[in-house]
Amino acid sequence: IFFEPTAVFMQDDTSTTFFRPRALGALRLGDQIEVQGRTQPGLFQPGIGPAEHRILGHGPLPEPITVSYDDLESARFHYQRVAVEGVVRSLAPFEEGRSLLRLALGSRVIDVRIDAPPDRERTFVDSRVRVRGLAAGFINDRRQLVQPYVRVQDWTEIAILDTALASAAVPLVSAAELFAFRLSGRGERRVRVEGVVTAAFPRGVAFIRQGRSAFGVKLGEPATLLPGDRVELLGFPAMDRF
Repeated sequence: IFFEPTAVFMQDDTSTTFFRPRALGALRLGDQIEVQGRTQPGLFQPGIGPAEHRILGHGPLPEPITVSYDDLESARFHYQRVAVEGVVRSLAPFEEGRSLLRLALGSRVIDVRIDAPPDRERTFVDSRVRVRGLAAGFINDRRQLVQPYVRVQDWTEIAILDTALASAAVPLVSAAELFAFRLSGRGERRVRVEGVVTAAFPRGVAFIRQGRSAFGVKLGEPATLLPGDRVELLGFPAMDRF
């Protein structure tokens, strides 16, 4: 169901495990295989150490299990093929030849690591997507799952369910409306807000004033802002520590 140069993840009718291949050879997603080797503890979940494998046939990948953030955090589906739906917060290159997509599942945000460069042909930020991939996460030296994430082999595993609005169509709100009560509740998509720059700092941090309200901004892309500049911003409201 997923592979990399040092590990292959496989799933049957009971659960999942991994093995360390002596050589990947012509292995493809969907191959039905037989593995022979010695078991090992693994960092978090048991697996098979350096092993030989034999390809028996080829078929479709198992249907993914639709999960929530809490499901992933509980680790009950660790190393299984899962599916999550949410709104894309950001997309950026991650390490060499890979991508990092941040996906909001309700009020929680999870990393999706894709083993392919960013797809520039489609608009992902602020789109609702369905992601199929491998449930994984950061494991500490006490064999505890610290933070879950999802690993994806390539872009064919990500489908856009609802495309993002064009920038001009994103709702314009006042600074006073950010996180204020509204009958419809808090939205999950981007908003558009205007204001005057009062301060700008390195690493993309700035402060904006609109009337009697002020708020901070973390820029997703480099931009030169100067005090006194009037700006229009598109982004996702988030409560900071202060």
